[in-house]
Amino acid sequence: MPEVGDEQAGFAVEFHRETNTIRVRAWGFWGVEVAKQFCDVVLAESAMSQRGAVMTMDMRNLKPMRDEGQQSFAKLVAALRTMRVNEVSVQTKSPLTKLQLQRIVTEQHGQDQVQFV
Repeated sequence: MPEVGDEQAGFAVEFHRETNTIRVRAWGFWGVEVAKQFCDVVLAESAMSQRGAVMTMDMRNLKPMRDEGQQSFAKLVAALRTMRVNEVSVQTKSPLTKLQLQRIVTEQHGQDQVQFV
């Protein structure tokens, strides 16, 4: 399971072959280096999935992101159109983080695949 960052800020990605599920967990206030790696690490781990995969993103402990984090998340949402992932569910706790992520999803036209729960 790739994990980037530390206990204060970072993310982890894990692919479960048995259920064809990609699980992403994110926390803290990302610095530039953590943010820049997000999309590439998630895409690399997702490459092992089969068509019809499901991605769950636990972002309940993620703080609102600065520009680099927003760009990396936007790049991931844009890539969903060509990935094997059918649906993405995102959990948030912070209203600000949720609004930020929803705006990015809308800008990237990902509303059909990304649901907030």
